[in-house]
Amino acid sequence: MAKEKTQETTKENQYKKELQKLRNAFNNVAKTSSGKVVFRYLMKECGFNEPAVVASCATGEINPLGSIYNEARRDVYMRIRKFLSKENIISIEFKEDEDE
Repeated sequence: MAKEKTQETTKENQYKKELQKLRNAFNNVAKTSSGKVVFRYLMKECGFNEPAVVASCATGEINPLGSIYNEARRDVYMRIRKFLSKENIISIEFKEDEDE
């Protein structure tokens, strides 16, 4: 029982280390002007600032599959965004003209 608990703790610590490594990598890239360009591209392509709901222009009916697709696309950027520091998020999402 103690051995299993130790293995769980070790796996959990390894997972935390991997997440921190990923967080550092994302933030190091986001600090560069090329990184900002890439993150802004991902943000736009993933539809971060767009509504997820898709409706028919003719009938006004909501298209559930299109809406799910858009939300899944948006989730890609949202997951990446969780790793970014507040400063990097601000510089990517609100200061677009700065690095161009």
